[in-house]
Amino acid sequence: MIMKKIILFSILLSGLTILNSCEKDEGGNIPDLTQVPVVVFTPDASSDAFISPVTPATFKTKFVLELLYPNDVKPQNVDVVVMKNNNTNTVKTIKTGISLPATIEVTGQELITQFGPMSGGDQFDIGVDVTAANGQKVLAFPNTGISYAAGIIQEIGNVKPNSTIGLQYLMPCPYDPNMYQGDFEVVKDDWHDTKPGDVITLTKVDATHFSFKYPTLVNAVPIIVAVNPATNTPSIALQTVGTAWIYDADPPPPTAKTTPSVNNLVNPCDGTVSLNMTWTESTFSGPNLVLSLKKK
Repeated sequence: MIMKKIILFSILLSGLTILNSCEKDEGGNIPDLTQVPVVVFTPDASSDAFISPVTPATFKTKFVLELLYPNDVKPQNVDVVVMKNNNTNTVKTIKTGISLPATIEVTGQELITQFGPMSGGDQFDIGVDVTAANGQKVLAFPNTGISYAAGIIQEIGNVKPNSTIGLQYLMPCPYDPNMYQGDFEVVKDDWHDTKPGDVITLTKVDATHFSFKYPTLVNAVPIIVAVNPATNTPSIALQTVGTAWIYDADPPPPTAKTTPSVNNLVNPCDGTVSLNMTWTESTFSGPNLVLSLKKK
């Protein structure tokens, strides 16, 4: 006779369950149940959006670990673990024996100590291993089987909109000004005047600037993008971008700028640029509209 073992993740309101290591129960006995609460990350606004390719040791992320449902059964403890480049054989434990709720900070220097020097394109996923009340441990990044709290992202978004089951951070390649010239395809345009696949040509201005003309402007002038090579952050100072939109000839002339956001990023690893834009036309202003491009 083989006894089933079932891991039951505590999402009591939704009634979701995850079955792990289920085998045929030849004796028809009731399976052993292990109740494992769902632990979520709530990032702090002070956290870095990505790891600097110039000074990776200065990276810092801060977050609160807490139960998705405050009245859920508490685990014995949780461990904060990190996986590098989607390889489950690289998982390292960063913080151990944590009681919930807890505020945790992970730094770039800690990642370097655990994994060695970083290089452009490296990706780090942060999760938690949960030790249930009965002592059974469930892993965030197992080599085989179901990962901790897999498949419940939508449920988390419904209960705690600002929380997530884990965090992911990328170290982009160092800024290469020669990458940001030539034809780029539109990936996303929240202003909706271009569509995915449309081509916008970038022009190198100097070692830290490039420009482009937005295609639906009358008498378009180059939009100048400045790049901070220490952080790979692009920015556009408020500027006039043409005399009018092709569908609106009324003054005043349209303008564009960027505002601070995690969506401002150049990544020469994959030839992409993302800009958090504010466009204006006449008396209308459209803030926080992402324009993302990828080199052809």
